[in-house]
Amino acid sequence: MCFLEEDVESSFRLFQSSSLFSGIINLFDFYRINNDHSIVDFGCGRGHAAYALFKKGFKNITAMDPNS
Repeated sequence: MCFLEEDVESSFRLFQSSSLFSGIINLFDFYRINNDHSIVDFGCGRGHAAYALFKKGFKNITAMDPNS
């Protein structure tokens, strides 16, 4: 699945409702990663995962992409 639509908001909504994001949340649940943990999204691209996690209540997020 590709999340590179011109409309960034549409692209984000598509990612947020994807099975990929659900899988990330399931992994976080499995490893008991909660909103108090620090998250690093290295190679974040457009930052969809970091933004989706922020919208889900995570506050300690650092997103960086060496190609940006």
